[in-house]
This record gives sequence, structure tokens and C-alpha cells, in this order.
Amino acid sequence: MQNPIGEADLEWILHRNCEGTEQLQSKNEKESDMENKKYEYWLHRMPEAGNRTIRELLRRYHTPFEVYGAVRRRSKGVLEVLTETRMDEAAEYTRSYDLNREYEELLQKGIRFLTAEDEDYPQRLRKIPSAPYALYVLGKLPPENLPAVAMIGARECSEYGIYVAKNFAKELGAHGIPVISGMARGIDSISQEAALQAGGRTYAVLGCGVDICYPKSSRRLYEQILEQGGILSTFPPGTEPIKRLFPERNRIVSGLADVILVVEARQKSGTFITVDMALEQGREVYAIPGRLTDRLSDGCNLLLQQGALIAVSPKDLLQHLSPGQMELPLENPQKETGNIRDVEDAGSIEDTRGMEDAKSMGDAGSIEDARSMEAIGSMENIGNVEGAWNTDDRLQILLEILDFLPKSVEEIRTAYEKKTKAAVATPEILCMLMELCMEGTVTQVSGNYFAAKGPTALQQF
Repeated sequence: MQNPIGEADLEWILHRNCEGTEQLQSKNEKESDMENKKYEYWLHRMPEAGNRTIRELLRRYHTPFEVYGAVRRRSKGVLEVLTETRMDEAAEYTRSYDLNREYEELLQKGIRFLTAEDEDYPQRLRKIPSAPYALYVLGKLPPENLPAVAMIGARECSEYGIYVAKNFAKELGAHGIPVISGMARGIDSISQEAALQAGGRTYAVLGCGVDICYPKSSRRLYEQILEQGGILSTFPPGTEPIKRLFPERNRIVSGLADVILVVEARQKSGTFITVDMALEQGREVYAIPGRLTDRLSDGCNLLLQQGALIAVSPKDLLQHLSPGQMELPLENPQKETGNIRDVEDAGSIEDTRGMEDAKSMGDAGSIEDARSMEAIGSMENIGNVEGAWNTDDRLQILLEILDFLPKSVEEIRTAYEKKTKAAVATPEILCMLMELCMEGTVTQVSGNYFAAKGPTALQQF
């Protein structure tokens, strides 16, 4: 006669059976998730299937699998969303599409495919208007627990723009703040390179597939970003860079950031498209001030005139992102190089610590004299335009106008004109205010409001 099964044995058998059931359920769930991914990937690759089309199809059919079946059957509901021609293209594409092979090729390339249904989908993107249905990722995603700055600007930038971009990006990188940009020539790539040099993280959003390095000349940067950050795109692998795709790229750049920094831009530039998108997404916009005679700074000065926040030092951004928590050591604790007024040689851009030889630049869009950088945009030149006042006199008049109660730039300009009985342009007032901000006698309270520096300025506003 066999021995009866003891209680301990019975418990072990039951545990093993339950464990096996859980493992089977887990396996089935993983397989189900994989199948869902295949259909999501098919849906996103379907010809001419933009965000709006995809969401409308999902509203009608609930899942990508059901949309797939409806397209193959040429269902009436699909024809209410797609034109007859697009329906023909979608049906033909679906018949020839190999679900398993296409998705396996994606995985073999090491590309992650995320939709808003995935936990890893960036929370910042999830909250923007018309959040992208899908995101392709090579490398890492920007950390959710860290603030991020998008740095954008002109492709054909000046020596001044190069210096500022490097200076700001290095400080952000050194403080662990991720830099988001589009890896384009000029300010984008310069900022990202500088962030990497400082040991920081940077993330590039492309207007093509993540498996395509654009521009081709940035191959080294592309590979470095993969090591210390990630490459992202809303376009399927293999998508070639086309001009009409870049506004969507720009929208994702601002969507992944908390703050947008415009380093250098002309008035009529694609940078303003990104700024408009950033404002629509509720992002704060900062701009670097520039000389009134510099066409490459026209866009930044216009943004400041319209209420963008002024950034004269990386500390401005760091304080905004983590107020009261910026006592971290800088790269060079002996001397803070973060303020624009510390520039001694705008021509030496590869190593700011080695600025010894001044370089003169001759035309608009460049820096005439490195020493004039101390006042951002040469306050001497601004002060001598009319010949009535020198720089110190003009600044003193502004100080007499300001008090601890914040005033708008327009209010300050009006008061200045009344006091001096001379016309003055708003950008000139802004430049003088920036000089006073750098001296520590004036503070920018909010947007285009300024006040004499004091403990009660913010409270009274």
C-alpha cells in the first residue's frame, strides 16, 4: 500500500501547479503583447496613415488587429476615413505585408517601438496636443525624473552663437540636465557635442528614421549620442529626410523638454515654428540676447521683446529648473565661466579656458571686438547712437526709474523717454536692462517684467 500524501507534499504539489499556471499565463501575455506590437507597427507603417487617421481608425475599430482585418476586407467604415485611392493603397500594402518578418527586422536593428499604450512612452509627450501615436528609439529615452532643456538655433551661426551654445550646453551637461535637439548643423549639433564633452546626456530627435544619420557628416556625433543618450523619431525606419517632415521633428524636440533655449536665430527662421509649438505645449521659452546690429540675433531679440525670458547665464536655466537646488559645483570652481559677460575672446571657441588672444570680426553677424562682449551687444555703441548720453548715464537713468515694484519693458521705455525727452527703441531698453541684470542691480521677475533687485520684488508682483 502506497503512503498517503502528506500535507507538506500536497502544498508543494499545489504550489508547483499554480507556479506553472502563472508561468503559462505570463508566457501567453508576452506572446499576446508581441502580436499586438506587430499590428501596431503595421498600422503606423500603413501608407499615408498620419496621427489623425490612425486615431480615427482606432476610434471606430478599437484595436490595430481589428483595423487590420477591416482594411483587408475593405470595410465600409474604413472607406469613411480613407479615400478610395488611399483605401486601394492600404489594402494592397496590407496584402503584401509580412507581419512577422517586418517586426523581426525592427527588433534585429535594436529599435524600440513605443506607442502611448506602453509604460515607457515619455510622459512629457503623452501630455502634448496630438501626442504622436508611435515613437522609435535607438539607445535610451530621456529620464522622466530629470528636467530637460531643448537647445535650438541657426544652422549658419556666428562665433558668438557657437561660444554661447557650447558654454550653456557644457554647464547643463555638467549639472546632469539632458539636452534635447535635432542634430542639425549649427547650434543643434554644437550644443549636443558640448553636452557630451561635459559628460552629460543628450537626445537627438530626427526628421527621418532613427536608422539614418542625418546629416551624414554627423556620423561621429550620432554614434556618441547612442553611447550617452538616444536617437528618437516618430517616423518608421528607412524614412528619408524630407523638408516637410521637419516641423514634426521640431514639435517632438520641444515636447520632450521642459524649457526651450533659443541661442541664435534670424527673424524669419524655422526656429519660430519650434517656439510656437513649445508655447502651445506650455513650455517656457528662453532666448539669448544679441547685438542690435547682428541679423543672427534679430530673432532672439524679437522673442525677448515679445516676452521670452532672458538667459545671460546657464544659472538662469538651472535656477528655473531646480530653484534653490543649484549649489552644485561648476566644472571650474575657481572661476565661473557661465555668464556671457565673462567672455574674453569670442573667436576661441574650442576651449573657453584658453581665451587669451582676442579676435576681431568685421561684419554684422559677427563680434567686432571681444572686449565689447562684457556688456552683451556693446552698450557703448548703444549709448553713443544719439550722442546725448554715455552708457553709464543711460543705465543710471534706468535705475532711477526702477523700484522694487516690477514694471514691464514698455512701461520702462515710456518712462525713460519721458525723463530723457528722447525716443528709444524697445530692444535698446532690453539690452540696458540685461546689463543691469548682469551687474546684479536689477532682476527679471517674470516674462518682460523687471524690478530693482530686492527681497520684496517677487512678493509685490
